[in-house]
Amino acid sequence: MITKDYPLFIIPQSMLPSLRMEKRIDFGSHVHDQHQSKYTGVVCSPNFVKSCLIDLNKHLGELLPTITEEMRYALNRELPSSKDWHPIPSFETSLRIIGLVSGRVNVGLPLSRRDEWLDQYLQYPIHFFSSVAALSKWPHFLRPIAQYWMPQLREIHEIEGKVQELLAPQFAERRNGLKEKPNTLVQWVWDNSEEEMKTDDYQSKLQILATVPTIYTVAFGVAQCIFDLATRPEYLPMLREEYQSVLQAANGNLTKDSFSKMVKLDSFMKESQRLNPLTMVSFERKVLEPLTLPDGTRLPAGAHLAAPSFHIARDPEYFEDPNEFDGLRFLKLHRDQISSGSLKDQSKHQYVSVDETSLHFGYGRQACPGRWYAAVEIKLLLGSLIMDYDLRLEDAKGGRPTSKVDNMFIYPDPTKMVALRKRV
Repeated sequence: MITKDYPLFIIPQSMLPSLRMEKRIDFGSHVHDQHQSKYTGVVCSPNFVKSCLIDLNKHLGELLPTITEEMRYALNRELPSSKDWHPIPSFETSLRIIGLVSGRVNVGLPLSRRDEWLDQYLQYPIHFFSSVAALSKWPHFLRPIAQYWMPQLREIHEIEGKVQELLAPQFAERRNGLKEKPNTLVQWVWDNSEEEMKTDDYQSKLQILATVPTIYTVAFGVAQCIFDLATRPEYLPMLREEYQSVLQAANGNLTKDSFSKMVKLDSFMKESQRLNPLTMVSFERKVLEPLTLPDGTRLPAGAHLAAPSFHIARDPEYFEDPNEFDGLRFLKLHRDQISSGSLKDQSKHQYVSVDETSLHFGYGRQACPGRWYAAVEIKLLLGSLIMDYDLRLEDAKGGRPTSKVDNMFIYPDPTKMVALRKRV
């Protein structure tokens, strides 16, 4: 298919294994083109990827007390305390809670809780995607001129300037030498950067761009899960029982192992993601050198490719009753394959697992490096939510809110509400 910006080849699932480790295709280059880097300034930085893949995952266990503390703070700050039913916007509330928690890990206290920081932090992704959409409406040859009349681009550049001002003291501290290095994304990216990259402009840009994968997309997943929980209250008792059991076994101090034992919640999250993922396609890559696929199809340099992840996830060949929601689907698949002796990978069917039928976190050597952190964050939020609140759809007659689709992206409807009531 031909998009406004490049030819896009939708590859069949059967070709994925042959491309899994292919180095002539690249995710970062795809992001550069898809998100209009020339005008938006987006970069897919190896420094950021390394910081997530190595540092975040390495320190995830020791960060759990901090994450748990900030989650409790965020829930108390953003959720109603009333024992009467109270409506909240699912996506906006999820965004603010994840913004606080991820902000604590990304930049640390006290900055992460300051209103002026949080406002800029959460507005950036919205204006960023608006900029990309607005730019895409213009022909290529007019974009160099049109950029100067686009309010969306002015907004993101203004936010970048404000974020740089707020982060400048942290960068100055690092140049002067810190007595003790904190476990924050700011520190990891700084340590993983070459000297010439340790400028306020470059470092702050990476931090503001981090809002897209560490906050915005995680909030999408949370909001979709909340819609599914509110639509299907029959799952609440079993999920509460499991969460309470795991919490008691850990004496109230959840560990990485604790989260791995939340198998029902994990399955529920993966089913929610299967039916309402982030995008229609995954494994998006740009072809760097001419490439011939196993069936003889030649992909020229500069072309882009993607796998039809949305449709694979609804294919009856892989999933029984694929259009029906079954919150325990993946737990059943896991147990059935253990019983039959056909389960070769113990992590298969988990929320974070990626394979040819589960592509929502990507695939291959450039799959999402922060998915384990996202899984912990979402489980902690949902588990805490269902333990403390009853929930239901604000408009029960309308059924489960339908997601919005825009240029391959799938959004939870930001106008839809759920109602919460503090449990006695």
